[in-house]
Amino acid sequence: MNLKRISIFLFFFFIFLHADKVLAQFYGQYEVGTPLIRNYLPKEYKANSQNWKCVQDKRGVMYFANGDGVLEYDGVRWNLIPIKNNYTVSSICMDSSGTIYAGSNSEFGYLKPSPNGELVYVSLIDKFPSKYQHFSFLWNMFATKNGVYFYSNELLFRWYKGKIKVWTIGRPSACFYVNDDVFIWKGNTGLTWLKNDSIKPINEGELFANIPIHSILSLSKGKLLLATRNNGFYLMNNPRVSQGHSNITLMNYPYELVKFVTENKLLFSRILKNGKIVYATSRAGVIVTDRNGNFVQLLDKNCGLQNETV
Repeated sequence: MNLKRISIFLFFFFIFLHADKVLAQFYGQYEVGTPLIRNYLPKEYKANSQNWKCVQDKRGVMYFANGDGVLEYDGVRWNLIPIKNNYTVSSICMDSSGTIYAGSNSEFGYLKPSPNGELVYVSLIDKFPSKYQHFSFLWNMFATKNGVYFYSNELLFRWYKGKIKVWTIGRPSACFYVNDDVFIWKGNTGLTWLKNDSIKPINEGELFANIPIHSILSLSKGKLLLATRNNGFYLMNNPRVSQGHSNITLMNYPYELVKFVTENKLLFSRILKNGKIVYATSRAGVIVTDRNGNFVQLLDKNCGLQNETV
């Protein structure tokens, strides 16, 4: 092998060893592999096609809020756990003890092992004051150290030590749980929070009186990221840390990200364990970014999703 051939071989060997760094120089970021995606169709799990939320217990078993009840999956078998009147389960959560709570239209309860070891649903609606036993679908639940919070379009509830507490929040509204705090967005009012069991205004929170908030994420102990569908992203000081002085500013996120979530209708967002942020949409699947809003990955039908409403 002559010197020229040796030089060419060493060049390509160097490229092979450092391919990721070379790609990074050209594309500005590392190439991200597409995750393996396995689709489960309703005919396989034998339940409703709509699923809204899921939790995973300490054993790894998953539970889904399904249109026909609570759908249980241990990796091999599917099992449907019906709730009262075979209602649709619209929300689900799990507390630190492993108890799974589920909610629906005018219905709330939990899963309890039966004598044969199978989980069954136990309704708690009779524990509610009679005037609060009729409400719209429960859209989300948060298991906290102070009890389980859950909300419908007009009411916020807390189940704690066998007692129920209710706040009237009106509609439209949405609730979020971040860093042990419950935040409430109210149409025509803006962003408020629950402090000492009372709904309190947040300084500058009226900015969102006509701007619906879809997610609130904790970027750090003192900074919160507020994601909206049509008005971009905002950075806010945590009112507990800043003693109520929120100092809300518009996040300078890339135009492409703001355009993507606006055009494709943002539904919610989450921070992953690796620090990346995922944004789920109703039209284009899921986009993954870093904390500065820079594109990392898009998961849609081209990657194997059967439906781009996530």
